Amino acid sequence: MICTFNRVDYVQLAIESLTSQTLPADDFEIIVVDNASSDATPDVVGELLASIVNLRYIREDTMGLSHARNRGTKESRGEIIVFLDDDAVAEPDCLSAHLRAFRQQPQPVATAGRIYLRWPAERPSWVPLSQESYYSGLDLGDSYQLLTFPQYPYGANMAIDRQTLIDLGGFSVELGRTGTNLISGEEKDLFLRIHQLGRRVVYVPDAVVHHHVLEERTERKWLLRRSFAQGRSDIVMDAIAKGPPPLARLTARTSLHWARSGRRLIALVGALVLRRDAAEIMTRAGLTLRWVGAAWEGTLMTGRSMSARHEIEQRPPPARVERNQGS
Repeated sequence: MICTFNRVDYVQLAIESLTSQTLPADDFEIIVVDNASSDATPDVVGELLASIVNLRYIREDTMGLSHARNRGTKESRGEIIVFLDDDAVAEPDCLSAHLRAFRQQPQPVATAGRIYLRWPAERPSWVPLSQESYYSGLDLGDSYQLLTFPQYPYGANMAIDRQTLIDLGGFSVELGRTGTNLISGEEKDLFLRIHQLGRRVVYVPDAVVHHHVLEERTERKWLLRRSFAQGRSDIVMDAIAKGPPPLARLTARTSLHWARSGRRLIALVGALVLRRDAAEIMTRAGLTLRWVGAAWEGTLMTGRSMSARHEIEQRPPPARVERNQGS
């Protein structure tokens, strides 16, 4: 399944990579879920439908990656769903490698493929290796291995048992990208629930895709925005998993996040003063903004909680109904 939004050139490459798989075309379907694209995506995919017999096109007008993935899951016909980003290109054996892993015993419920990053030019020296996950890079080596949460697959290249995904209610629509909004965490939330069920998730090194890093993501400001959004996502995901915390606990935790942000900021200033290398500075900047994002989302949640409490307190008491007393 490929979910796409306004990336007509990239999505065509993604589709074409799936027409060159070692797996016979009769054994799988290519589902493209167009999440309300306003570019030429419908026309381009429409032209491909005439020549690619196992290609299907679905339009999902409710914005949000989670909405698109859930729609595609509902419409799919196979037992296993392989997710591929619209800006990724699969190597020929990718689908077969995922399927081979599902035939192993004990059988996994999901698989994570290897994801190489394809930079538009030379890889920026300031991008820390620890933050390549923000670009969906995943390389755990050449051996099959069991993933233990918080390790989990990335949506650019992962496969999930369809029925399990449906039973879990799909991806949380409160998380995931919406247009250019960088709030994420829907994959982590899903695999937390899979972990709680005690199901197996494995890394498959020979299921390989190459993920394009878009030009705008090679700028420092994108990585900083992504770090901030990750902090916000962490708080939203925690509230979904555990339920909204009481106001007092929420206030205390938010204050703690602001304090941690301050400490991270001091460490960042120290790295700047000491003229550390660019990657270390970006690591510290990213961690600072992740805590700021968490603190900011906590502040927003606190405000909403206080407003809801105030609204309840301001409601008039229910009218008393006097009963007629019989003689």
